[in-house]
Amino acid sequence: MRLTSILFRAIVLDSKVSEILTIINFTSKQWDIFKKVTDYTAKSRYFDPPTEIPRTWIKIEAPEREAITSEVRQSLKENGITRLPEPEDLLRWRMNRVLKNMRRTRKAIEAREKYILEHKATRLDSDVHISAHMNTIYRFIRVHINAYAQEHPNHTWTEIPEQTRHAIFIGVNKQLLEAGIPPVKRDLMEHRMEMALMYWKVRNNREVEFETEGVQKDTDAKKRGRMKNTTEDSDDDAVHKKTGERQRERKKKIVKGVEMV
Repeated sequence: MRLTSILFRAIVLDSKVSEILTIINFTSKQWDIFKKVTDYTAKSRYFDPPTEIPRTWIKIEAPEREAITSEVRQSLKENGITRLPEPEDLLRWRMNRVLKNMRRTRKAIEAREKYILEHKATRLDSDVHISAHMNTIYRFIRVHINAYAQEHPNHTWTEIPEQTRHAIFIGVNKQLLEAGIPPVKRDLMEHRMEMALMYWKVRNNREVEFETEGVQKDTDAKKRGRMKNTTEDSDDDAVHKKTGERQRERKKKIVKGVEMV
């Protein structure tokens, strides 16, 4: 049992969602419920109202971790999920992700609000155009990041060289100035770059999974086709065999009749 726990812990900490689903044997619906429950539980404690967000699950005091675990289990039970394999390990993996996303979201909100205030101080029409301007900023950043990700699909955010980040920062702000939009500071820019990379990876992974699923379906269809052809060939062989036997029997009768005459 202890060995299973150690193995499970090692897999969970380093695994993708698909691998974890195999381990815990959750359906897609159960996994969605689990994500929503953990997300709501964390946000209700640390995000709204705003409080300091712990950096990792282990940084949370033990009594509070136990309270969170109990709350999650109760919410899952109310939603029809009565078992939670290795809750400490599974929650540690999930909560680390949730806390990281919460910090990222708060950072984005603060950076965006700061930019809007600065934007209003420099443009009289900012209330009318700020949404359009923000969309333009995100689009420029997305174009640069997507181009980089296409060339380096396995790179994470931390693996993007500083020189490349700086080049994107300069390039996007140059485009903004040409479009008549105030330039963006580094904190907001880098956050949006990181988010753009994350969105690209999610979309790319889905496309890969879809293509893989399509290839598998084609393979299965071909297998079924081969099995059908094999069955048809077997049936044809049986028909030919019976036909041959009948013909031989007729020949024997004819020969016997001739001999009698």
